[in-house]
Amino acid sequence: MALEGRVRPLGVWMSQRAARFPNVPTFRELGQDVVAESAYGIAAPRGTPSPIVTTIRDAFKLAVHDPQHLAVLARFDMPVRYLDSEAYADDVIQVNTQEIETVRELGLRPGG
Repeated sequence: MALEGRVRPLGVWMSQRAARFPNVPTFRELGQDVVAESAYGIAAPRGTPSPIVTTIRDAFKLAVHDPQHLAVLARFDMPVRYLDSEAYADDVIQVNTQEIETVRELGLRPGG
């Protein structure tokens, strides 16, 4: 994707520089502690038997590292972020906490 001089990126929200823009610093490099990498995951209802959770987790890990999936991530300069069940739950809590704080700092509130 060529920018053809129409856009000049100043920073990226990722934990590492984007392969497509190696000279563009991350926001952390610019002194802002901001990382906003897209995460997605699979959840099961509480009480799902452990063998089923393990099967789903292992299949998801294989899918995340599938060459076709990696090609899509590379197309959009997205990093591979596989997190096991515990790490993913921790990440969701951390992101939610950060987003609540951002809404408070900006003085935003639901409904207006």
